[in-house]
Amino acid sequence: MMVNMCKWLANRREDAQISLEMPSSRGYVGQAANIRVWVLDSRNQLQANAQVMVTVRDEKDSSVSIPCIETSERGCYEAAFVPALRGLHKVEAEARFQGRELGRTTGEMLVETPTAEFDEPVIREAMLRQIASETGGLFVTDAGAEKIIAAIETAPGQKLESRSIDLRDSWLLLLVLLLLPMIEWYLRRTGGLS
Repeated sequence: MMVNMCKWLANRREDAQISLEMPSSRGYVGQAANIRVWVLDSRNQLQANAQVMVTVRDEKDSSVSIPCIETSERGCYEAAFVPALRGLHKVEAEARFQGRELGRTTGEMLVETPTAEFDEPVIREAMLRQIASETGGLFVTDAGAEKIIAAIETAPGQKLESRSIDLRDSWLLLLVLLLLPMIEWYLRRTGGLS
C-alpha cells in the first residue's frame, strides 16, 4: 500500500494506470493521427479486454469520442483520429474493465494545415515540366541556366537615370541663406528697429 501511495503522490507518468502515446504532438488537418493507449491493472500488469475510449476536444469545445481497438500487443489499444480543424486539441483517454474505471489520462495535439513542401522537400521534375508546359513557361535544371538567358526577350525601353543632389553643395541655397539675414539687417536698420 505504501508503494502505491508514493506512486500516487509522485504522479509519475510511467506509474499511471493508463498512458497515452501519440506519434507526435503535432497533427495535420485531414491526415489520420494514430493514438495508442497503454492500460495497466491494479497490479501494474498490462490489461487485456479493457474498454478504452478516447475523447478529442478542439478549441471550439466540440468533442469527438472514439472507441479504441485492442492491438496484438497486450494492454495496447489504438484509435485513429482525423482532425477537421486546426488548433490545439485536448486528447483524453479513459479505460474501464468490467464496469470499473481503471484510469484517465490527457494529452495535447497541435493540429496545423499540411505543408507538403516541408514534409517531402524533393524536386518533382515531372510536375514542374507539366506546369511549365501548361502555363507557357520553361523548365530547366541548374545545368541548363543558359537556356533561361536565351529565352528572355529583350524589349526596347527608355533609360532612366536617377541623381541625388545634396543641398549643401548648392550655391543657390548658400546665396539665399546669406541674403536673408542681410535683408533682415537692412530692414531693421532703415526702419529704426535695431
